[in-house]
Amino acid sequence: MKPIQRLGVLGLALLIGVMGCSNRDRNMAITAMNHGIEQYQRGNASSAIARLEEATRIDPGFGEPHLYLGMIRLKEFDSPEQAIFNLQQAIERMGRDARPHYYLGEAYWAMGQTQQAESALRQAIELDDKYQEAWYRLGSLLEEQGDIMGAVDAYTRAIYADPRQPLAYTALGDIYLRYNHPPEAIAVFLNGFQNCGDASNANALGGAYLVVGEVQSAIEYFERAVELEPRSTVFRFNLGAAYAQSYRSTHDERERGLAIRNLEVVNARCGRLGSQARCNSVRVLLEELAQPRP
Repeated sequence: MKPIQRLGVLGLALLIGVMGCSNRDRNMAITAMNHGIEQYQRGNASSAIARLEEATRIDPGFGEPHLYLGMIRLKEFDSPEQAIFNLQQAIERMGRDARPHYYLGEAYWAMGQTQQAESALRQAIELDDKYQEAWYRLGSLLEEQGDIMGAVDAYTRAIYADPRQPLAYTALGDIYLRYNHPPEAIAVFLNGFQNCGDASNANALGGAYLVVGEVQSAIEYFERAVELEPRSTVFRFNLGAAYAQSYRSTHDERERGLAIRNLEVVNARCGRLGSQARCNSVRVLLEELAQPRP
């Protein structure tokens, strides 16, 4: 199963209390919940859980604390079973809010229950058809299950829902590349880079241009990826390898020098790559480039 991907920054928002004596329990629950959110934002997940559970006891009909309990238990404690309980409680209390359905889908997926995960994600989308994260994750789930056409549709809908989020572009473009449609992949990656200005789509675009033999275009976008994320050894390796590939045909000493410079940076960080095969490729390329071509 694929890991949860879109929980890097949880959308925990402080609430303002409601007016009136009859809302005393709700106000007290909001105060406890806000304290829990503040604890989470300070890195104290266990304290956050305690305060959020307190909020559910103060006002049992209040759904928001259950939503946040589910989100935190899923991300910080790898407890999808507990998360599912809280998220189901949130769904019962929060009416047509799409968020608990989305996180319920994530929790089911984390447990390997893909049918329930798909159902929950589709319910989130039914409630909010502009829910970009839900469309993206549905695409990932369908792709994992082998429903490629369904994945293409979901990734496309994710892009339309929010064109500024880069992940759906790279996922969609990767499908086109994998199924031998490089022109479509290039169009998707280029659109993603133009809309998001991110390194991942620039790097993917460079790779797609290599597939069709446009090495100079590949170098251009690998350069952009490295400019955006200069510490990425993967992007820098791709740039160095593209320069090396170009040098084989042009014998341009400038390109040889740029290939060596980028690959030496990667070689110095090789222990952090996590890929012995890539480290070996770096060394092979450096040995090949050690002597200029006649």
